[in-house]
Amino acid sequence: MDFNLPEEIQILRETVRRFVDKELIPLEREYRHDSEGPMPDHLLKPLQEKTQAMGLWMLDVPAEYGGAGLGLLPRCIIHEEIARAASLPFRSLELFGPEVRPVLFHCNEEQKKRFLEPVLRGELKFCFAQTEPDAGSDPANMRTRAVQDGADFVINGTKRFITAAGRADYAQLMAVTDPEKRARRHHLFCGRFEESRRGSRTAMANDDGRSALAARF
Repeated sequence: MDFNLPEEIQILRETVRRFVDKELIPLEREYRHDSEGPMPDHLLKPLQEKTQAMGLWMLDVPAEYGGAGLGLLPRCIIHEEIARAASLPFRSLELFGPEVRPVLFHCNEEQKKRFLEPVLRGELKFCFAQTEPDAGSDPANMRTRAVQDGADFVINGTKRFITAAGRADYAQLMAVTDPEKRARRHHLFCGRFEESRRGSRTAMANDDGRSALAARF
């Protein structure tokens, strides 16, 4: 059995490794994400221009939407190399363009124009709201409810440790629609909650205001 990486993946690894050595590791002298918050635009934008020129833009976004359409293995190799630098976070990594959750590609056309396309263009940001105070990230024990009311859903619950909530334009929210089917997949509701909607409360959980970590609906 051959455990060596395919030649094209080895070339990709070397390319990203050189980029990390040349661009990211030297940047640690003036910026570290773990102590200074999100990377400022004057540092991030030039890096994004370089990754886009390298063809490493929106890594897992299908080519039909303007992304690289990479599979799991090349993405793992890329992130393994990027993780060698302390200048960028492992999560909410914007170096390769906007982060796009796969569920957005399954929206209807009206929803894609409203939620997907602005994210792809970099006009909107979103956060993923699943973790709760009493359930952690276990979907089977979530307590946030989504109750259908005509064409709408009424959301009640609390989310916590939501990365980038403080700078998101909307949230992809996980909630329970049927408590009796808690152990089955189809009881889960994944909706897009626009944070400007009345009834949401977002609380800052750290001193420097870098990110909002909790929200109550």
